[in-house]
Amino acid sequence: MAIRLSDLLSDSALGLQLLTGQAGAEIGWAHSSDLMDPTPFLEIDNLLLTTGTQFGGETSPAGYAAYVDRLVTVGVTALGFGTEVVRTTPEPLITACAERGLPLVEVPYRTPFIALARRVADALAEQDHARDLWALETQRALALAALSANRIAAVLEELSRRLRAGVLLLDAHGEVLSEHGPHRLAGAELSAVQGEARRLLQRRLRSGSALDLPGPSDHPESVRRTVTMQTLGRRHELRGVLAVSLAERPDTAATAVITNAVALAEFAVEDAARREESTLALNAQLFQLALAGHVDAAADVLVAAGRQLPEGPVRLLLTPLRTDTDAGELEHALSVRMARAQRSVLATRWHGRFAVVIGDAMADLAAAVITARQTPVVMSRPVGWPDLIAALHETREALDAAPPTAQVIELETSAILGLLSRDEIETLAQERLAPLLAAPDGADLRRVLETWLRHNAAWDPAARELGMHRHTLKAQVKRAGSLVRLDLDTFEAKAELWALLTAAPA
Repeated sequence: MAIRLSDLLSDSALGLQLLTGQAGAEIGWAHSSDLMDPTPFLEIDNLLLTTGTQFGGETSPAGYAAYVDRLVTVGVTALGFGTEVVRTTPEPLITACAERGLPLVEVPYRTPFIALARRVADALAEQDHARDLWALETQRALALAALSANRIAAVLEELSRRLRAGVLLLDAHGEVLSEHGPHRLAGAELSAVQGEARRLLQRRLRSGSALDLPGPSDHPESVRRTVTMQTLGRRHELRGVLAVSLAERPDTAATAVITNAVALAEFAVEDAARREESTLALNAQLFQLALAGHVDAAADVLVAAGRQLPEGPVRLLLTPLRTDTDAGELEHALSVRMARAQRSVLATRWHGRFAVVIGDAMADLAAAVITARQTPVVMSRPVGWPDLIAALHETREALDAAPPTAQVIELETSAILGLLSRDEIETLAQERLAPLLAAPDGADLRRVLETWLRHNAAWDPAARELGMHRHTLKAQVKRAGSLVRLDLDTFEAKAELWALLTAAPA
């Protein structure tokens, strides 16, 4: 809090006259002293009042200059000289103040210093009272926002508006969940805030900190913005960090408002965590319905809850869960991002893993959201809802075999083909093909069959590639069919043969 020197100059009852300097100087307190070195008793932004008794006739211009230098060094905002107590304002003092840019005010004899001090104190008290009223009204507005449908988002929007600040909500991994206000952080500034948030979260204790962001590159020593940060959640169960970016360090009133917002945000975060658990429980049942083939029933339940199933083709994403609470954080992060894109997502726990079913077009974005918090992630190929269970088996096996350092593993085979790579299927295929492969020309017969099937069982193009007559090709295919006991004149037999050859690598 401060009062401008111009406010004192405009008060005719005080009768002040500005001799040097600018009238816009801000005054935080008024203090009087006739010591030659009063600096041990002064603070920054003080208005120092003196009658000049410390200056004798022998005081040289250099002595006046040294006196003013001491005041400027300690941060005195202005100097008031009381006239007619000892003398009028000395010219060397006026010169020294003018040269150093220190405002010098002449105080008439009729104006006691106590009147000036009281005027400053009353103005500061009035400002304090106004700030207290502002803080009370702001906290009331935040409480009302917490009762709205959007809850935490409404609280943070109101906080941003009232403080004219940028507000960031970060999750338990330091990733941005939402951002509010006109002052958006990006690049190195955002990285610095996220780094500090992760440091606080790693301690797993309720704590806060203040981070000073550097000024522009041509003035790096200046502070561009101050970010006040506070963890959300209980000890050892931290759920995120609230960061408030201000143009200057918050005063007592602003700090009280931020503290109130943190408390409301914590209630909202805990409530959101409970709702996330309910959502995960519902999603788990819907996921099981979809796996069992009851996709329409799952869709009907979601419609009743005001949601929708992702439209096919869909992809299944699977990632391991380190802790049980990770599922709620991942589900919330995905829901927020998909809501912005106006897309649906179905995410839940599944046997110690986190499973996500999402439309093909949004799969890459979903993978990016997950990998920012958890790796590795296995992504199936696009499948229809009826093939979801096959995609689940495929991604599960790929996840179990994935190296710990992997990020996103996008499977190149379809869900059905992925089943053919399972060990038990390969063993079965080897057994079925054993009579064929055991024949003296078994390897040649296999090559003939693979070429024929690759040409969609068309005789002429396959025969040309193999360099044999089409009748010879037909004879070899018929012989191979008899060895594996398949009538290769039917589509079903051709499909089964192709599956056996695919499942049993050469």
